[in-house]
Amino acid sequence: MVRLVFFISFLLSSVWIYSQEISVEFPKVIVEGQQFEIRYTSSSSKISDLSISNNNDDKLNIINKRNPSRSRDLNAGNVTFIFRAISEKTGSKIPIPILTGKVGNRTIKSKANTLEVVSKKALEGREKHIAVVELNSNTIFQGEAAIAEIKVYFSITLQDLKSTLNINGKGLTLLKLPQDGFEQGQEMFNGKLYNTVLVGRYKLTADSAGLFTIPGIPVTITLRNKVKTGYITRYQDSNTQIFTTPISLSVKHTPDVKPINYLGTFSELTLTTEKPKTKLESSEAANLSLVLKGKGNFSTFKNPELTQLKKDFDIYEPSSKKKINPLSYHSDGAVTLEYALVPKKSGSIKTENIYLSFFNSTTLKLDSLKLNEFEIFVEKADNQDITFKPENTKTNFTPILKSELGRYHSPIFSSIYKYFLGLILIIGLASVFMAQYYFRKKKRLTVPVIIKSPFENFQEELSKLENLSASQNVNGEVLESFEEYFREKFNVDKSSFN
Repeated sequence: MVRLVFFISFLLSSVWIYSQEISVEFPKVIVEGQQFEIRYTSSSSKISDLSISNNNDDKLNIINKRNPSRSRDLNAGNVTFIFRAISEKTGSKIPIPILTGKVGNRTIKSKANTLEVVSKKALEGREKHIAVVELNSNTIFQGEAAIAEIKVYFSITLQDLKSTLNINGKGLTLLKLPQDGFEQGQEMFNGKLYNTVLVGRYKLTADSAGLFTIPGIPVTITLRNKVKTGYITRYQDSNTQIFTTPISLSVKHTPDVKPINYLGTFSELTLTTEKPKTKLESSEAANLSLVLKGKGNFSTFKNPELTQLKKDFDIYEPSSKKKINPLSYHSDGAVTLEYALVPKKSGSIKTENIYLSFFNSTTLKLDSLKLNEFEIFVEKADNQDITFKPENTKTNFTPILKSELGRYHSPIFSSIYKYFLGLILIIGLASVFMAQYYFRKKKRLTVPVIIKSPFENFQEELSKLENLSASQNVNGEVLESFEEYFREKFNVDKSSFN
């Protein structure tokens, strides 16, 4: 149990530290005199003291060299600096300026890159649109994967694109890869410069050897045409279907029987090992680090299980850090694996040599990498570990007598009891509200209500007027009182109001 807790805490505390760097994005090919963007992305948003070196001002003119625009990605914690440039001369390898900055006391800079600048003649005689299927490799080995991209080269304005890659038959497994909308760019095709758009990206995994043909794929293009009727000009969309050219994919055979700790197919592969420390405490796990570098299809890399160590250690799925380009084939890559080895016993543990196997696509045969033996000493715990074996485990369990148990309540009686308790509570609350309503109503009725007759109201108002000073009528005569005036004028008395 102590070992398990230690291992969980080890996993939670393991953090990969990535080195800061500056990546660069720019068009592969541009035409002479074209303005374009160079985007430098720093993995750290705390970069400062920026400087950009450009020793080829006569070939590449940076417009906003002193004041680049920037954008921050708060989720990723990086910052992107955007420079605008204009190509002044043609050339196949025009250097991209190197951006340098500081993160703390450390200086980082972008890697050297080049782009191709073509003349304006590359824009002449272009076709309107061409659809192609491009593979990152036309030859792979069994168990490997190739990346297929449906791409459209065009020289006119397109409104929409639709296409789907379907491969019927056995031998290839198709997987649609995610993409961020339509990825656009500029590329050369048949000596001409086109705008490009990526319609779909797929991963083809070879399950068996053989020669496979990817047939022509239909691509539906939506064009917007200008239609003029009299003096009125309007735009109308129309769909056009074009097809890609069929291509072939060759899958070569690999040995059917794969050895243990099989990694995959590589043209080059090396192993660097960081062995565990030689002395461990009783509740401590050993850390084994493996770094594999080389050239090959790292997208199908398989983590070695290291089954030879399982007799002395509990081995869990390793943490993995890959530095590869999943869209390229046989490119440089590296994989770092961190294993946590939990000893099953105390004392001295000595391992044997372990071999990691891979198929070498250069020599066309199986090859192996050697993980040298190592020895560690595990201290004995103060308290002896508790182990259970079904064949010799005994128990002192004593059954509890029925007389020692409390009164048993059936679930159904318990439910009825709760039901009646709730019902009584509801009735009690309803009674309290009814009593409050009754007493409030009775209190309103006991307040005396005085109802006066019209004559009494008249006399009350008349008495108020009698206290006033004498008033004059319209003829200027003085009246002694309003009561006498009204009675004589209208000939009324008390009985007239009953």
